[in-house]
Amino acid sequence: MIKKEHIEKSIIDIDKKLLTSHQNEREKEEMCAIENMKTKPKHFFAYARKRLKTKSSIGPFRIEDKLITAHEEISQKLSEQYSSSFSTPDPNQNIGDPKDFFNGTEDPNKVLLNDISFTREIIVKEIGNIKSDSAPGPDHFPVTLLQECAEELSDPLYILWRHSLDVGDIASLLKKAVICPIQKPNSQRCHPKSYRPVSLTSHIIKVFERVMRSAIVKHLEDTNLLPKNQHGFISGRSTLSQLLHQIEQLIRAWEEGKATDTIYLDFAKAFDKVDHNILCQKIKRLGITGKVGIWIK
Repeated sequence: MIKKEHIEKSIIDIDKKLLTSHQNEREKEEMCAIENMKTKPKHFFAYARKRLKTKSSIGPFRIEDKLITAHEEISQKLSEQYSSSFSTPDPNQNIGDPKDFFNGTEDPNKVLLNDISFTREIIVKEIGNIKSDSAPGPDHFPVTLLQECAEELSDPLYILWRHSLDVGDIASLLKKAVICPIQKPNSQRCHPKSYRPVSLTSHIIKVFERVMRSAIVKHLEDTNLLPKNQHGFISGRSTLSQLLHQIEQLIRAWEEGKATDTIYLDFAKAFDKVDHNILCQKIKRLGITGKVGIWIK
């Protein structure tokens, strides 16, 4: 009896410690977001959006006056909607064997990125950069386990990705994703097109994707291949920096008495419709060849 009471008391104490730890962590995260509001506005708005999010169910759908409530039918309609967004690859752009295609470049003076050098320390660093609340992919490998055992896992992960890059192959499971439909802002729940697909991939491949991205960005920056007016997907830049730049140009033109015309373009389903063969041709022209090009393909 005494042992049971002792266990129950220990459980209560642990619950209190966990609750206190959670509250302290939340307050710490909130203070960090506030303190970095000026220097890292994206971090603050990401924190705010996370706190404002409310989970809602998907559907029911209404298609041609038919109400769809069954989960299987809702999933099928979403699958059809997402599949319709993809474009058929141009057969004339087929690159054939990736190893032959990415073997060097026609310009002998071009700086090439045909292989990357990375270490176990870099892998540990990139593991730490993954968001701690990220959902797992099809392998159900939790980010908490990956981060808590980063040092111990750095060796096998290094061997895995070094071999993957050398042979130009990736395990099929790591290329799969769980698709989570997220409702678009100010859209109607009854339409499949109102839900944006978010792919949840394995944290294990995310680690090397980060390593690969850093190497590619460095190559593009070192060779001055990124346009000066590029604000998207560049560290330290965002839609906010682009907007400030545009407003500055508008005010300057207004002060000089000049007329200004602005054209806004939005490519519908741009990422979904990218032809991968054409993309490979473009990255090859940027000097991304060899093992790196083959791995991307």
